[in-house]
Amino acid sequence: MRLMIDTMIALMLTGVIAGGLFMHRQRATAVDQLQQVRAALATLHEKAEYHRTMAQLEQTLDMAVEAQDISPQWFQDDLPINTFAPLDCPWLDLAPEGDVSGHPPDPVLVRDDQAGFWYNPNTGVFRARVLPQYSEAATVDLYNRVNAAAVTSLAYDDNPHRQPVSYLSTAIATASDPSAPLAAPQSDGMSVLPGRPSLLSRPPR
Repeated sequence: MRLMIDTMIALMLTGVIAGGLFMHRQRATAVDQLQQVRAALATLHEKAEYHRTMAQLEQTLDMAVEAQDISPQWFQDDLPINTFAPLDCPWLDLAPEGDVSGHPPDPVLVRDDQAGFWYNPNTGVFRARVLPQYSEAATVDLYNRVNAAAVTSLAYDDNPHRQPVSYLSTAIATASDPSAPLAAPQSDGMSVLPGRPSLLSRPPR
């Protein structure tokens, strides 16, 4: 009897320790993901600013075109990735012309056609979308922590003039100049265009 009780106590202690280690690893993974996405956003911003500055110095592009110069080719084999987004979602989409909002109209990833990152070329702002969490408050909290933001809600904005537009994936496949920007299509009021590059199409690390 004593042996059975000691065995049960040992098993319970083992379970508690294993659970503690699991929770610790989960928290460490979440912190690591957060740091990775914040670093990715910083890299996107730095690259965009660098290429915009270079274009201004060379006086080869006007301001309207410069603002949409974002290319996966800039990053070679180290493409910034939103690790909170599904692997098969598109990489990046754009705010349409005239949109000066600081956040996407659809910041929560609930559709397959939403990109991991959103970029507003009119303001130079990048944002990372997030998946729904166990509660609305937790989703807002994660979005704020990832994007260093302070929004109080993540309501979807169905204004057709705010719906994101996408890059054409064919531009990646056909680009012969690694420094050439990836062309962005004109907004037609639709939220997405077919054939967008996904996170799975990123260069291997």
